[in-house]
Amino acid sequence: MRQAVWIVVALMTTVMFIVPVAHADTKVPRISKEQVKSMLGNPNVIIPGVRKAKDWNLSNQKIKGAMRKHPTDTKSWASKYAKDKTIITYCA
Repeated sequence: MRQAVWIVVALMTTVMFIVPVAHADTKVPRISKEQVKSMLGNPNVIIPGVRKAKDWNLSNQKIKGAMRKHPTDTKSWASKYAKDKTIITYCA
């Protein structure tokens, strides 16, 4: 838990946004690190990391439960999740 909190704090300068699954072409809303922190552990929240594979693999700082997804292929992987899920992408 402590590591997850530290990672969220470390993401202060990271672009974080919710990817709308149903309307990928709509404007993407921003979300604060405090909001993300409050959502950790929620089964209705999916947190894909969208860093380059090399950066993801070399990093020892990841949000607990996050999985790496290709950053430019969101239509492919986002459509695999139920539309009632919240998807929060992050990179560092």
